[in-house]
Amino acid sequence: MIGFLLVYVDDFLALLHPEVREAVLAAVRALWTTSEPVTLGRNGVREITFLGLDIAIPDSVTQLSEQPAHIVLHQTRYAHDVVDRFAASPLRSRVSPGESVSFSASTKYSKEVIPPSADPQKHRLMQQINGAILWLVTRTRPDMAWALSVFSTVLARDLREAEERAKHLLQYLSSHPACHGPIRSKRPIRPTPCRGESE
Repeated sequence: MIGFLLVYVDDFLALLHPEVREAVLAAVRALWTTSEPVTLGRNGVREITFLGLDIAIPDSVTQLSEQPAHIVLHQTRYAHDVVDRFAASPLRSRVSPGESVSFSASTKYSKEVIPPSADPQKHRLMQQINGAILWLVTRTRPDMAWALSVFSTVLARDLREAEERAKHLLQYLSSHPACHGPIRSKRPIRPTPCRGESE
């Protein structure tokens, strides 16, 4: 295998040896008009974005090259975009993506249930928030998986609770746009970064 060429509609990401990459990109550019390719590690470029996924050379790497030994994957910029798009008011800080105490039966479920059919526009907005956060969870944010799963389930039956959970998730995302480490556990766990690091 000599590398990978990832294609999504009209976006390309070439993970190839430099000489092969140049030949492939030249062939693509002979067929279509493209923007100027940006190469990670060339001309001081420390970060590129592909489909909302930021691919970066860590600050600890002082000598840039076109074949970096380490890269970091994150979606901090996309997380900021999600918060900016969906947060209607200033957000308070949250330490957890879904604190169970804030959704106890006495405070939330005792209120009247509002079915999704009662407000299709709000239901559609909640679905959009769900999809935007799902994009994060399935790539770089496993810390939000459980809370998003509960939000997804609630979204099918109660808009009032779904709106509260969406607000909570956006508050957490605003407080922690980059993954901050492991979720608390009753058993000892070894701290690991949530951002993928690959050699």
